[in-house]
Amino acid sequence: MVVALERVEEKLFTKVFIVTDQVEFIFACAMFVAFGLILLCTLIIMTVAFPKIREIEKIISAATLNPSTGRNLWGGDPFGRLVRTTQVFSFLAMRNLPGHFRRAASKIGNVNAEVSRYLFLWAFIPTLGLFSFGGIAVSVSLIIS
Repeated sequence: MVVALERVEEKLFTKVFIVTDQVEFIFACAMFVAFGLILLCTLIIMTVAFPKIREIEKIISAATLNPSTGRNLWGGDPFGRLVRTTQVFSFLAMRNLPGHFRRAASKIGNVNAEVSRYLFLWAFIPTLGLFSFGGIAVSVSLIIS
């Protein structure tokens, strides 16, 4: 009886390790896919989407604010482009929310400015993808470790 119980425990232990290895492999694949998508979103932001983000910056710059603040401070290098893209993304996300968020967006630009849906999507989708896939990659890497 004891030998049979040991065999059952051994089989269960082996199956748990097989499932754990399979799950770990799936998580590792998900992490690599997320990193690839992060790179893709970053490339899209740096090349194709940034001229449209520059247009949005011109549209939303309020008369009371210095419109070249972000451009002069961060410039056009890759890091500066990411920061400026994030600033436009946060403005577009917060300007339609009530209370504190609308006030915070008004410090970035004119909340009443009309931004076309075409420009909105070019600024919003790649940045949202960058943040979403980044969150997935960090979560999966924490689960694996």
